[in-house]
Amino acid sequence: MGISVSKSKYPDVIVYVKAGDNSGRGVEATYTEISDIHVVLYNQNGVRSRNVKLCYPYLFQQQDGPCQTVTHKFFIAGLRDFGPVERVELWRKPRKTKGKQGAPDGWYVERVAVESVYQKDCISIFPVHRWIYNDIKYTFHRYGVSLPQNDDENETRDKELTLKRGLYELEQRVKGTPPTVKSLPADEQFSFADKWDIGKRKQALIEANQLQDVGCLEWNSLEEIQKLYHGSFAVPRCLEDRDWQSDRSFGIQRLAGCCPMLIRLCTRIPDRMAVSDRMVEPFLEGLSLDGAIELRRIFVIDLEVLQDLPCEKGLVAAPIALFYLSNNNSLRPIAIQLFQNRTKDNPVFVPSDPPYTWLMAKMWYNHAEAAYHQAWTHFGLSHFVLEAIAVVTHRNLSSSHPIFKILAPHFVHIMAVNNNSLSHLLIPGGWMDTCTNIGMKGMYEIIRRKFEHWHLNVHGNVQRDLQDRGVLDVNLLPHYAYRTDALTIDGAIRRYIRTVLSGHYKNMEDIEEDPELQKWREELVGNPDNGGAGIKGVPGYDRFGTLDELVNTVSAILFQCSVHHAATTNSQYDEYGFPPNYPTFLKGSPPRKKATLKIGEIIKCLPTKDTTVDVMAVTKIFSTHYGNHLSEYEVQYLYDPIGLSSLRQFRNELREISKSINERNKKIPQLYYDYLHPAVIPNSTCI
Repeated sequence: MGISVSKSKYPDVIVYVKAGDNSGRGVEATYTEISDIHVVLYNQNGVRSRNVKLCYPYLFQQQDGPCQTVTHKFFIAGLRDFGPVERVELWRKPRKTKGKQGAPDGWYVERVAVESVYQKDCISIFPVHRWIYNDIKYTFHRYGVSLPQNDDENETRDKELTLKRGLYELEQRVKGTPPTVKSLPADEQFSFADKWDIGKRKQALIEANQLQDVGCLEWNSLEEIQKLYHGSFAVPRCLEDRDWQSDRSFGIQRLAGCCPMLIRLCTRIPDRMAVSDRMVEPFLEGLSLDGAIELRRIFVIDLEVLQDLPCEKGLVAAPIALFYLSNNNSLRPIAIQLFQNRTKDNPVFVPSDPPYTWLMAKMWYNHAEAAYHQAWTHFGLSHFVLEAIAVVTHRNLSSSHPIFKILAPHFVHIMAVNNNSLSHLLIPGGWMDTCTNIGMKGMYEIIRRKFEHWHLNVHGNVQRDLQDRGVLDVNLLPHYAYRTDALTIDGAIRRYIRTVLSGHYKNMEDIEEDPELQKWREELVGNPDNGGAGIKGVPGYDRFGTLDELVNTVSAILFQCSVHHAATTNSQYDEYGFPPNYPTFLKGSPPRKKATLKIGEIIKCLPTKDTTVDVMAVTKIFSTHYGNHLSEYEVQYLYDPIGLSSLRQFRNELREISKSINERNKKIPQLYYDYLHPAVIPNSTCI
């Protein structure tokens, strides 16, 4: 049977080759004039076509989120009755051409599709997600997903992982903190990386809103700060929807602000807190403190982790704060102690203190929480811990592995962002050093202290985390919208993952005999000194043994990449955008006595004008949505029937969750919370 590639409008088979933008050079690196592409097709009966050289492509460029891709479309004649294609062999030979640049060493191919023109709906998808190097023959099976023990191409699979282990290596740059990628692999470089240059974006944003000349003087009044809000800098919600100085607003921040993962049910007053019944009973609506604790209406946040923290400039408090759930279900602060020791110069501040004295205590509490939030909740967990997990995943799971296919869309861009975009912020003299009191020194110390005690199966599992904090019961804190939305989305994530994995792991033997899976777990928990990620609390005793352990592990990782990251970034401008509300930087020292203060002393603590604008601009960038939203992937990995069906169901559930959030926010506008609306949850840590 003769086979040819032609420009004919009446082909028998159409081959589509979609090249991804992973080269850092854009789509130019994929153009086939500089190399010959060859394929061999195998149908469902094992019949092999002759070697086909693909040429005369039609090129289609498209934008997938921030990614630019190009699809090569080839027409092939002579295969009219070939039938569905089950396997493809693909290789590439460089072409020597005068006056033209030689073929690049690698060509990143996202997928190959083969369509039979004369058979309706006869199209076979072959996920690739690999670099195609010269003179190496690659074999791809339809759908491209299998466990290693069931893969006929095990030798090729092992070679691929050996190559990736040389490219993806972990290095612990600061002792005791999460390790990060040693050097950025080519697969993680993108031609649009400059779009995420935070330094350039920040400067462009400031100049576009004509704030580059605000100067470095002090503020004269709070009203003067509010004159900054125009153009891209809308009025933050803390000013527009709430009275930022009120106790109600302070309570809302604990449930729906940047860090709603700290509030705990108080079962006993911390020994280090010198609070008494007499101090707080006026705010308990007739209850005693013990009575309110017994009724589960007292909540606590204890930031002991900040005690004696080394700081770049000034200092940060290590507060303990008590909150009371009122009869109208409003959470209100009733006591704030700014340091951990019971001494005369460490008073317990209460709402009946002079107004600006109480406001100053709340500001220094928020300043401490903001330091914790940026250092651990944002950078430490959402960026560094997840990067370590991503690197270990690339090192140990083939791109044909079902768990790799589930997680890969949620690791897109994280290494590029951490290595390129954050470089403006997290360098000596950068944003963290100039716009926060803790600086790089304090940030890494917070990360070190938290990483030492962070467990994937507790703190990374939203249901276990809520249970551990005593706030899982929906009858407690009825307006805790973060809990409601996080749990609902986590449930959808878990059902999606369980459906996919149960389609591949039919029994315990499939799990125990999967060498890639077990090696993945080994490196997840491995000592960072030996190249491991250092993750504690990975389910399983030495090995994965049950489907539940896999579902819990993969679900927790996916949740952290998407939902947790959205919860900790989407709200940043609304909280940090007005510095007195959630300050990253305060001058002076936390109050050590209950002297009556005036508004001028509040203003004197605030950062200078240029620092204020810098904080506004960077948190505005963090709060801006990048990439596709949850389940709508920039790069699709799952094409098999189980994967596609599970993904459709996942998307349907997210649509229903979106409707529910819309209805709730419409019904209770004063408790509006949309930071975990599925439409604004990115798939990955993309900024």
